[in-house]
Formats: sequence, structure tokens, C-alpha cells
Amino acid sequence: MGQDRILALWGGRGARQILRLRFPRALIDDRTFDMVYTEEGVERVRAMGFNWVCFMASWGFAPEIETIDWEIFLRAVRLYHAANLRIIGGIQVSNYVIQGSYSDKTWQALDAWGHPIPFHQDRYYACWNDPAWIEEIQSKIRVVINA
Repeated sequence: MGQDRILALWGGRGARQILRLRFPRALIDDRTFDMVYTEEGVERVRAMGFNWVCFMASWGFAPEIETIDWEIFLRAVRLYHAANLRIIGGIQVSNYVIQGSYSDKTWQALDAWGHPIPFHQDRYYACWNDPAWIEEIQSKIRVVINA
């Protein structure tokens, strides 16, 4: 058996926003989602014996909407690294939220009739061959790697 124990943690404002878009009537425990990015969260992860944590760095929101989420992600990386825990940073690459500066983007994946393919409410699948989408994702990957 390997010695890596990995835990995927949904947390912070971005996770709550995604859940509210997908499940508008569901109750969300804000305290639990925020605890992920605190020393209390680190201690719980360590107490459970995990040595890797997977955080979503980007949920597919426009940059101006995700600014605070990126700051929280970078702070969490420092906090978990200080506790000798390793981080995997996830980025939503298959789809994006149609809000803010992403409202007028034309990088949607299209069906056989040329229509954008919806993912969930207010989200479209992205075309992985669109140069602008590739550039957008590469810039996010660089931030995660540098963290």
C-alpha cells in the first residue's frame, strides 16, 4: 500500500456559489465550507491521517468574480504547506459560468447544429480547442503551479 492519503475538500465561497447555482433551494453550511481554509481545517485533515489535499482553485467563474477565491486558495496553500501537507489545485476546465466578463465569450462547445451546449443553469461546456479558452486555462494553471 502507498503512503499517500488524498482528500478532496470543497470549501470557500466558490464551492458555495457552485452549489447555489446547481441546487438553489439546498441549505449550505457556510461555517463548514469556510473551516476548510483555516488552522482548524488543517488539524482535522491531519487528525484523519491525510497527507494530500485537493482544493478547487477555480470553479469556472470570470476572473473578476473569482479574485477573492484565488486569494483564499493561495492562503490555504501556504497554511497547508506550513503543516507539511501537500496540495493539488483543481481547475474547472470543461465548463464555465456565464457571468461577468465571461458573458460575451464565444468559446462554448457547440452541438451538431451550432448551438452552445449547456452544462447546468448559467453554465456552458467550453470548447477545448478554442485558443482563447486554452489561454485562459493555461494562465490559471500557472497560478496553481506557482502556489
